[in-house]
Amino acid sequence: MKVLLIIFFASFPLTAQLIFSEIMFDLEGSDSPNEFVEVYNSGTDSVDLSFWQISDKFSTDELVDGGMGTIILPDRYALIMEGDYDEAAGIYLNLIPDSVLIVRVDDSSIGNGLSASDSLFLSDSTGVVSDSLGWSDISASGFSYERKRLDHSNTVANWATSLDSLGTPGFLNSVTPPPVDAALIASSIIHSPENPTLSDVVTLTVTIFNEGTETISGVMEVTETSDLLGSSSFTDLSDSDTTDIAISIGTFSSGQHLLTVSLLVNGDADTTDNFAVYSLTVQYTEKVLTLNEIYYAPDAGIAEFIELAVLSSDQLDLTGWHFSDSDTSNLRYLPGETVSAGDLIVISNDSSLLPHLPLNGILLVSPDGFPTLNNSGDDIFLFDPAGTVNDSISFSDDWGGGDGRSLEKLNPQLDSPDPDNWGTCTAVEKMSPGSDNSILVETLPEAGNILLDPNPFSPDGDSFEDELRISYSLPFAQAYLTMQIFDSIGREVRTLARNLVTGAEGILTWDGRFDHGNRARIGIYIIKVEAVDQSTGQSVEWVKTAVLAEVLR
Repeated sequence: MKVLLIIFFASFPLTAQLIFSEIMFDLEGSDSPNEFVEVYNSGTDSVDLSFWQISDKFSTDELVDGGMGTIILPDRYALIMEGDYDEAAGIYLNLIPDSVLIVRVDDSSIGNGLSASDSLFLSDSTGVVSDSLGWSDISASGFSYERKRLDHSNTVANWATSLDSLGTPGFLNSVTPPPVDAALIASSIIHSPENPTLSDVVTLTVTIFNEGTETISGVMEVTETSDLLGSSSFTDLSDSDTTDIAISIGTFSSGQHLLTVSLLVNGDADTTDNFAVYSLTVQYTEKVLTLNEIYYAPDAGIAEFIELAVLSSDQLDLTGWHFSDSDTSNLRYLPGETVSAGDLIVISNDSSLLPHLPLNGILLVSPDGFPTLNNSGDDIFLFDPAGTVNDSISFSDDWGGGDGRSLEKLNPQLDSPDPDNWGTCTAVEKMSPGSDNSILVETLPEAGNILLDPNPFSPDGDSFEDELRISYSLPFAQAYLTMQIFDSIGREVRTLARNLVTGAEGILTWDGRFDHGNRARIGIYIIKVEAVDQSTGQSVEWVKTAVLAEVLR
């Protein structure tokens, strides 16, 4: 479709308030004798059109009596028709009001015949130009071009294609705004502060435009579901004017909120532009999702994945949550699923991991794809809908995992950036997507510590670093201690203590041999320590990783 380009000429002194109000210059089929020009007397005095002239780019015509005289009254229309238009049988029969003055040009065409690229000048009997208009690239054959507001200046914005076939000759233009018509400019809505937190009071600012012809007053409201969050009234907004309304809408919980902004004006003729839905995102100030397992160096044929654990105590809408690897310019958004407290969410490149998940497992595939994680280590960032980093990790292959085994966190509550909180998956399947981690420590100690020294150790009989000393400091005065050693695939290979009665501190050693006395191979071993308070029954657990560096000789 072509675009209307209206060219407006320099201003001329007006001897009378006669203006162009409608032009019909392109009809279906032949234009002649059905072109017309509508003018409007916006003054307070009658005007005699005798000896007035109308010109296009090529020729000039004089206006002559069409049988109704040549006097146009104030606040009235007049139609300038072609000289051979037949009022009794023409296409505008029963369309032109009987009271409208009709004058004609002194030949069979207005100017040289109006065209798709043309211009018009209306001049009084002394040759002074009363109004002018130019246009090019016209579309919509059979539709006139109408002036929107007769009391507004002759600008591009004040003209539009008629809504009615054949136009509106001699009566109110179809594009004239109604008396009352307010509009809410949806694209103008902003909120402050720009990135609100739980404690920030949010203010919404909205621009209102008066598209009608009368001065208006009204109310702006903001709701979420059916709850009114705030409102503000405005008064005496003039036609074609705008105003900005600021509404304080209080504080919000973290996450995304869909707000409805409503403009209420009595008698509004068009309410389709009085409403807008606005998305407000409030950042999370506490960790509600955390990285829990990373499969960065998979066996052939198995897809990489990351697993997230839901720490939120309530349901969590994942809409707007996104993640990336070290390339934070390439963000991947999660599908808008709702998850519950304690859920484990597996994110991968496709659905091929489904057979490895439990029946109730949650596998999400981002529409933006999945990054290729580096086998030597990588960065992973988890962003909330506000774009704030909610969790992150910068891991290397010496944290654990690799060679087809995933990297697991000891407990979802632990901090992700701390390498001591991660270890190699010991499950037979080498990974545990959607299930509890194989090295999960269910009870986190409130105090105490486990130290391994030396680590790595080499039980080769040279009297140097031959034993692994496991020092423990417990948060209990007396406890029952169990200490077990597992190989890299989760098999228990040595029990150093089982329900050993102990004080708050002590040291156990491992000589690098299995329970049956065989020497252990080089590799990674998992040290699991559990202590139970003799008085209260309260328990704590630790899981540590030890490296046996050489085979016994």
